Amino acid sequence: MNRTSPTILVAAFAVGLSTSVRAQAGPTSPGHFASVEAPLSSTLPLAHAQQVLRIQQIHDDLPFRPRLVRGLAFRRNSATATFAGFAADLDLTMSSPARSSATPSNVFADNHGANPILVVARRTIQFAGTQAPRTMPAPFDYVIPFDVPYSVSLAACWDVRVYAHGSTNAEFDAVQSPGGDPNPDSGFHRFGVGCRASGAGQPMAISGTSSGDWSLGTFTMRVSSQNGLANTPHVATLGFDSEQWGQTPLPFLLPGSLGAPSGACFIETDILDTLAGTSNGVGTFAKTFGLTLTPAQHGLRVFSQVVALDTNANSLGLVVSNASVRQFVAPFARPPVAQIAVLGSQSATGTATAGVGVITRFVE
Repeated sequence: MNRTSPTILVAAFAVGLSTSVRAQAGPTSPGHFASVEAPLSSTLPLAHAQQVLRIQQIHDDLPFRPRLVRGLAFRRNSATATFAGFAADLDLTMSSPARSSATPSNVFADNHGANPILVVARRTIQFAGTQAPRTMPAPFDYVIPFDVPYSVSLAACWDVRVYAHGSTNAEFDAVQSPGGDPNPDSGFHRFGVGCRASGAGQPMAISGTSSGDWSLGTFTMRVSSQNGLANTPHVATLGFDSEQWGQTPLPFLLPGSLGAPSGACFIETDILDTLAGTSNGVGTFAKTFGLTLTPAQHGLRVFSQVVALDTNANSLGLVVSNASVRQFVAPFARPPVAQIAVLGSQSATGTATAGVGVITRFVE
């Protein structure tokens, strides 16, 4: 990776690295995605276009130690949209599964062991709206609290029946990989808002592509921006934190930008590496970072933003794009989860698929 070269930012923002950790209680399944965004998203189990549905999941990678579970929680997909709040009319049953996640039955009752317990009697649960997160994955904000605790160890089966819901756009983090994935794509998410270059109708906007090969240990990440000032110095940045840069909380408002033609400009991430260049004749800019992939980098988040020189935009003479985050996902075999689903009814049978499921936290 290139060393940070002197840039227009150094004098204003010479601070170091700080790592922030979000504490959450209870095991997550599949465990490979405990702190990593899964490859896909799903409107199941709470927000499908079909108002009436039944979803069952088998998880058999829970820790050995018996524990009392007091609820289930799901996390949103790290999309850029704001998800509106909604209510869901549901009930939920827990059991020790009679089948493994590798061999689920399409008959719901066959997957339950001898001890199914209705842990949520039918009622309406309200779920608050959520904003696009500043990192990946999102927190487990969608919680179904149990009426009574349930003891789990090693494996669990949950079975939710939804009678109606009011969701219009919620999507949940999910995996759909019956055969596993030897070379998963890195997750990508944009957050924050850029500010406007001189004469631009729209804020600077970040985009990018990436390509990696876990078997070779190689990864390239192209950081691009649009709507900048034409033929001017731009800098692509790379960092590892979106909440703190040294002792400085993020986002950080650039002095002199509030009320200026640029509008408010925010530094959204820490800056540990940079690549400088010049935008083209229409204000587009791009640079490529090269990184090395190792298994230890599973879950690593890499943040980027583009900063550009624009002396007429504000008194500091800088404008910025919004920010992006990529998260590395290491190769994985078939995830130890199975999903059985029926849409439009709550019949006794559904479609059973191994290696498919919503990422679930078992809340202690």
